[in-house]
Amino acid sequence: MKLLLINPPWKRFFGETTFTPPPVLSYLGAYVKEEMPEVEIEIYDADLEEGKKHRGYNPLAYLNKHDDYLDRIKDLEDPIWQEVRQVIEQFKPGFVGISVMTATYTAGMMVAKIVKSLDKNITVIAGGRHVTPIPEHILETNDSVDFVVVGEGELTLKDFLNTPNRPQ
Repeated sequence: MKLLLINPPWKRFFGETTFTPPPVLSYLGAYVKEEMPEVEIEIYDADLEEGKKHRGYNPLAYLNKHDDYLDRIKDLEDPIWQEVRQVIEQFKPGFVGISVMTATYTAGMMVAKIVKSLDKNITVIAGGRHVTPIPEHILETNDSVDFVVVGEGELTLKDFLNTPNRPQ
């Protein structure tokens, strides 16, 4: 069983980058690995750009590049989306967990769409602060998301992966 946990790109569309994956994905991956050592887990931070130094927060970048962001976020031919596609293709997961914050909602749903375009049988699970208060809405408006985790995801994800007759 292979699980790919993804932090969707957002900062990179504005010329920014992170310097480490979000701690929540590391905690989630470590917990599942501890409880289920047979699961192969990868964490992919699509906001981390190789070879680029992390700079402090630059609010002007988000203001000045917002129009460019709006054009690029839905363009599946954008190099960032091509990288996301390549990571998913190379790892070949059975499950993809996407961390969705309000700022990364659109990007998270694009990641889900990319996953399903590659293989409709990959189970896509969304979690995070944005989806927790509106899980039904996420499922009703995004046909690429199969399940939503509400609240803390460690126990829920482990239980889900351990369920022998879980929906596929």
